[in-house]
Amino acid sequence: MMRNSGLAFWLFCGLGTVSACGDDVSAIPDARMIDARMIDAPPDAQEFTVDFESMEGGEVRLEYLQFPPGNVPQTRARGTAFFYKGPSVHYPLPVIPGCTTYQENPPTKWPLAQAANRQYLDVGQVIITGGPQQFNLAAGAVTTPPTKDFLDRAYTGPWRFSSLNDMGRTFISDNTRYDVVLTGSAEWPAQIFEDVLYMPDAFPLISPAASVSPVPLVANTPLTITYQVPTNTQLPAGSTVDTLIAFTNGNPPVVICTEEGIDGSITIPAATVDLIRAAVPGGSRILRQHVVHNLRELTNGITHQNQRIDFLSVWCYNYPFSVPAP
Repeated sequence: MMRNSGLAFWLFCGLGTVSACGDDVSAIPDARMIDARMIDAPPDAQEFTVDFESMEGGEVRLEYLQFPPGNVPQTRARGTAFFYKGPSVHYPLPVIPGCTTYQENPPTKWPLAQAANRQYLDVGQVIITGGPQQFNLAAGAVTTPPTKDFLDRAYTGPWRFSSLNDMGRTFISDNTRYDVVLTGSAEWPAQIFEDVLYMPDAFPLISPAASVSPVPLVANTPLTITYQVPTNTQLPAGSTVDTLIAFTNGNPPVVICTEEGIDGSITIPAATVDLIRAAVPGGSRILRQHVVHNLRELTNGITHQNQRIDFLSVWCYNYPFSVPAP
């Protein structure tokens, strides 16, 4: 499937067990702007764009997680970033609209699948600006065996991660645009990507209501989720907000269901509900979210290898689900 760079696609927020604190950076360093959607070039030079068929070059995620009333924590601000160098890969994307299963071992679909020979690029610090406070992603641990993130992805080279409980509103505002700053390193130039992240507007739940926890998955019965449609008045031109519902078994997903846009409802078919019930009979997490997915080219301004950076922004209700007896 191909979609234009800059359109929303999908992401799910996992339960998450890794934690880190942001680097102590009080100001944004000087950085050279590169608008990686289309690199400025001499008039006779080729202009490069990326789309969802481009090779993977890495990702930057910004997530706001809202938990059920009475849960500890109540909110979470989370960010993740990594970048690839060396051999490029392209893994199949999930279907949209529709439901996609994630039960292969090892994973075979984006964003869980990882190339065995992957190498990581050091881009320096990764700083997200535009919200209430600057959000600095800390250097993630690289260990043996490799450290895993909340999507069960293992890291064997430089990556960045921060997860702060009960500080969602400290670092993240809804209906807000964000810039991403890469401070640079000996192998990569400093860069700024302007308005590349957009945190969707908060969307009040209608059914199941915010007070319903856990959310029951009833046998042989479709699950219809409804919500108030938000305005998203600050959404950058060319971007869209999509609807995604994910069901996890701990951190890895079992199924995700997506549709383009936000029309106030999404229905999980009865057959998919039964598949989830069978895969996770003890229940786990249902993630109701709005997502923006933008693409930019991974480039130093000179070298172009058709590699994309996935920039993902997620507003997520992270609730438990139960599997009541038939």
